[in-house]
Amino acid sequence: MKTHVGILDKLFGVRVTLNLPQPDGKFKQVQVTKKWFDKMQQEQKVRPISKPVVAVHIFGSAGDFVQHWVVGEQVTEEQYQKFLDRETGDLYAVQSGQDVCLVRRDLWEDAQKV
Repeated sequence: MKTHVGILDKLFGVRVTLNLPQPDGKFKQVQVTKKWFDKMQQEQKVRPISKPVVAVHIFGSAGDFVQHWVVGEQVTEEQYQKFLDRETGDLYAVQSGQDVCLVRRDLWEDAQKV
């Protein structure tokens, strides 16, 4: 997301650190100016999240991909606790059409072998 908020802000603006989700399920820390962040929020291109975010590895007909879900929004706290893989700290799901079902990691790995 590129936007121009001024050369002075770029050089001297107050910096904030964002944790951006990456395709591999990890997060990358990026520093931006507060003015840029405020403008992105105003344009509804970004939003701060205070709840836990979890990487969800999804296996489906389109192959494997990773999404980041907010606990309490895309996944309930109960589902999160039930299906969380304690080793990786991630969730695993299988997609069939438009339906996405959370599964244990061992079942997800078995589904990939078929």
